[in-house]
Amino acid sequence: MGPGHCPTLKQVQDILNPTRVASAHQISSQQKAYALEVLDIILTTEHKRLLLPLIDDLSPAQRWQRLNALYPQPNLSRKQYLQTIIEGSPEWFSSWIIVCAVYVIDHLQLTALTEAVAAALESSEAVVRETAVWTLARLDQARFRQQILKLADDSSPQVVKAVEYETNPTVKRINLRLILPRKKENFLRGVG
Repeated sequence: MGPGHCPTLKQVQDILNPTRVASAHQISSQQKAYALEVLDIILTTEHKRLLLPLIDDLSPAQRWQRLNALYPQPNLSRKQYLQTIIEGSPEWFSSWIIVCAVYVIDHLQLTALTEAVAAALESSEAVVRETAVWTLARLDQARFRQQILKLADDSSPQVVKAVEYETNPTVKRINLRLILPRKKENFLRGVG
């Protein structure tokens, strides 16, 4: 691209996001500077404030500082963020983000968030309910057992299978034998 050539928005996009093009290593700093200059000319001031921090060569701290000025984030604890995600509106958080939050609660054994996990059992998304079954069974067996009858009639076969797995020690033992190496046989004798 030379001074007399005006790039299309697709060309600007390809320059600023080199993973989209096969010859990413061929994009020069001059091309990138030119693409940024084009955006600087065609974007409104408001759009520049939103877009340029994402594509400028900034450190993560600088990028966070600029974006936080536009979209200030509340100072919440890890538990509060996870609860906000699980109980938040589906228009803000996709089902996969919620699944990840529920998984993190299980992984970190955050028993203080048992109520949020129980609330996830009411999700319209089967994958969220299934993950909540696994997590609730590990965090709070008593609470899980209160939910069994309702969960056993779930419309999703995956949720029903998760309930069966968590309530049937024989199924657990068989599945563990399939996924654990033979050296773990001594461990398996104690399961169930």
